[in-house]
Amino acid sequence: MNFPERWCKCIKGVLESARSSVLVNGSPTSEFSCEKGMRQGDPISSFMFIIVMEALSGLIRKACDVGSFSGIRLPNGGPILSHLLYADDAMVMGEWSENNFVTLKRLLQVFHLCSVLQIDIHKSTFFGVGKNIDEISGKAVSMGCRSGVTLFSYLGILVGANMNRISNWDPVLKVFKTRLSKWKSNVLSIGGKLTLIKSVLESLPSYYFSLFMAPVAVINSLESLIKKFLWGGNMDVNKVYWVGWDVVSTSKKQGGLGLSKFGESNNALLLKWLWRYRKEGNSMWRRVIDAIHGSTRRWETYPHKSRFSGTWTKLVNSVCRIKVGDTYDVNMIRGQVGNGANIKFWIDPWLK
Repeated sequence: MNFPERWCKCIKGVLESARSSVLVNGSPTSEFSCEKGMRQGDPISSFMFIIVMEALSGLIRKACDVGSFSGIRLPNGGPILSHLLYADDAMVMGEWSENNFVTLKRLLQVFHLCSVLQIDIHKSTFFGVGKNIDEISGKAVSMGCRSGVTLFSYLGILVGANMNRISNWDPVLKVFKTRLSKWKSNVLSIGGKLTLIKSVLESLPSYYFSLFMAPVAVINSLESLIKKFLWGGNMDVNKVYWVGWDVVSTSKKQGGLGLSKFGESNNALLLKWLWRYRKEGNSMWRRVIDAIHGSTRRWETYPHKSRFSGTWTKLVNSVCRIKVGDTYDVNMIRGQVGNGANIKFWIDPWLK
């Protein structure tokens, strides 16, 4: 990858000079040299992994450029998607063709020979869009991996699920109840309970809240668990709520405890996506949204097509119902005319 020789020697020196010891009954043994690469938890390990995975990304991009691998070509001049990498997780996507399957096997073999890293293909999952289960299973066997169908979990999120259903929020509620079962609310002070609520409980549903509008019943259930924990109760025993939730959830300057309302947190996290859409004009995810939902007919605040019932459409429809005071959020966004590349003079509505 054309790294300077001096830089390579520095990295090699860091790896070769590492020494470790083992705790036996609380006492460290004599130090010994590490001969199997980096130690677990080494700060440089994540950086080195990113460099190695960049090589895999480069292999797939090169295969697409020379025509050996066909990625997913988005409409309206959108980008071609062939792979996505996140931490130690890789997703390769492309057209359903025998050439792609053969090329992918060869790419993984070349990556293994060059990096000595081998993808555990038996833990990988093979999906097919618009294909029957038998065809997917047969191709998965030939690839050496498992076959998968929707609904499935990826990076902790249910893909293909209707998140308007309360039952699909059971994983969040289960995590909440699991964490609360490990704490004894009757032996903690009010300060200890507040610390645990703010640092742990309020952050647990943030991942889901940043993508989906939670049903009111889910919001009420989560806040009910926090109320019971705060006032010394549990899932089976209710205690008297000495102060109303509207007061508790206000800021400390206003006499509250500074706890967050999940409904407002959910709205804020969803609004952030629309803010990012306007700020990150050249990002990959925005180009994907524009290719699928964009229109050349007129300017739209947040482009979305109702016939595509995906996460983005549901997000925009949910956020457009959010009010800031007496004004809908969508009505607070205005386009700048500029050179007319995005706003059409004869088509778009004009306001004085």
